[in-house]
Amino acid sequence: MTQKEMAALLGISGAAVSKLVKRGMPTDSLERAKRWRKRHLEPGRIKGGKFDPNAPHLVAAATAEAERLASVVLQSLDGMGSAADGERMLAPLRSALRVTSPEGGGPVMPSSVWVELLRYVVSDNLLRVIASAGGAHTSASIGALTPVAPAVWAWPVDHALELACDRRGHALTDWEACATE
Repeated sequence: MTQKEMAALLGISGAAVSKLVKRGMPTDSLERAKRWRKRHLEPGRIKGGKFDPNAPHLVAAATAEAERLASVVLQSLDGMGSAADGERMLAPLRSALRVTSPEGGGPVMPSSVWVELLRYVVSDNLLRVIASAGGAHTSASIGALTPVAPAVWAWPVDHALELACDRRGHALTDWEACATE
């Protein structure tokens, strides 16, 4: 099959096919070319391919990055000064957590990191329960610690992860801002 024919079948330019062939894309069959593109190109760079931020490989990469960042935060906990400094340190971890998923366990992070991530919205009593649990936890295992608090605080599996992400940016304004929304 010629590169021009391949370009027409893939819906991309001949120049794009030429560049991909130089990178190793086969041109002997459309199916092999599609498989190669799926393995070697980012999802958002494939024409006609829908970018799915929840694709398993992206979620797995974000989970691994969140766990790496959690270890960085753990090493820096003693050096956290003001709340603003702490939040700047936690911001990259929160960003990575927004792409993770509690399904399959989600990221495993030390309880002290969970405490820092949840400090803005969780009561001191519950923070003490999480801190005293020690070890490393997923969102589900952090959620499982909450029934020791009043029943209204029992969290669904992904609630700890959702709070840790702080999608609305309340960590610097504290939980009172969350309650007014």
